[in-house]
Amino acid sequence: MKYNFLKMLNGVTKNSSRIMLGVIFLSYGLNSVLNFFSTPTPPPQSHDFLLGLASAPYFFPLLKGLEILCGLALLTGRYTKLALVVLTPIVVNIALFHGFLDHSLESLVMPSIMFVLYLHVLWQNRKDLKYLLER
Repeated sequence: MKYNFLKMLNGVTKNSSRIMLGVIFLSYGLNSVLNFFSTPTPPPQSHDFLLGLASAPYFFPLLKGLEILCGLALLTGRYTKLALVVLTPIVVNIALFHGFLDHSLESLVMPSIMFVLYLHVLWQNRKDLKYLLER
């Protein structure tokens, strides 16, 4: 009985991390289209960086489209490993942006939660993704 409870609890935490990560990416991706919550004004030191990204007219629509698709994949549990691989450069960029260009404490909360959830889901799928690191 004790083993079944622990196994069930492990399944709940596995699914909850994946689902919470999916909700984060889906909501932030959809927010760029629907504007249902306001995003904080970026700090002045990141202005040149964001202007450079916005100078390529395809970048932000592609980024937000990938966030929506990967969020849906994580929420449904289908193509989870593919979503994790696609989200890797996005997660790294978000973490580095907030680590180097945006030093306010309140703007570090959501990226930190997202980064920890991403690492947790990645760790849970490490056996299926380890072939990516093989020669």
